[in-house]
Amino acid sequence: MSQPSPRIGPAYLLSQIGHDAAYRFAELLRPLDLTVHHVGILRLIVTLKAPMTQAELCERLGVLPSRLVTWLDALSARGLVERRPKPTDRRSNHLYATEAGERLFAEAEALSRALDDELLHGLSGPDRVELERLLRELARVRGLLPGHHPAYRHEER
Repeated sequence: MSQPSPRIGPAYLLSQIGHDAAYRFAELLRPLDLTVHHVGILRLIVTLKAPMTQAELCERLGVLPSRLVTWLDALSARGLVERRPKPTDRRSNHLYATEAGERLFAEAEALSRALDDELLHGLSGPDRVELERLLRELARVRGLLPGHHPAYRHEER
């Protein structure tokens, strides 16, 4: 007599797909010499279009300042992000994406959209829209902020 298959629930399936998506995205970013953390930082700096201090970015990402500085130093060394003194407080810096940073972020975004298509291949247009709606609702209910990946909070400290 065969044993019934164990139930594979939504948490497992979301974890499985999430891990696959994260791994694939990291692999796609490798030729750009970027990590998912770099892309997340660039996403905020590029899309907000408003000056942000390192302290504000730390708070937004939920990451320790020392960890953020490491990522920002790497982006700055490549000429992708600039730190400029805050006009009202020269002890603090505003962060800006350079033209090169904006171009590289656009490349990363194109890779992300291609990955969306790869991951959702086989789903109809309406199914894709419904899946995205359901995932956004789950994220909202879980208190996850749009464009703010919780992985930053779980980095080794």
